[in-house]
Amino acid sequence: MSYQFPPDVEALIKQQMASGEYQSEDELLADALRALAERNAEVAAINQAIDDMEAGDTGRPLDEVAGEIRGRHGWASE
Repeated sequence: MSYQFPPDVEALIKQQMASGEYQSEDELLADALRALAERNAEVAAINQAIDDMEAGDTGRPLDEVAGEIRGRHGWASE
C-alpha cells in the first residue's frame, strides 16, 4: 500500500526512517498508530476521571495518578 503524505509529513517520515529504528514505512506507520491509540486511551481515562471527580467521586489523589502515569512512560517527575 502506498501513501500520499504532505511534504512536511514526508520529511518527518524520512527523518524517522534515517534513524534506522524502522525497517519500512509500514512499520513506522503501525508504530505511530499504536502510539496514537495509547494516547487516545489515556486521554479518555483522564476525561473519565474528571467526569467522576465532578460527579463527587474523588477517587485517587491526582499526584498519585500522575506519578503512576509518569512512571509507566518513563517521564521525569516534576
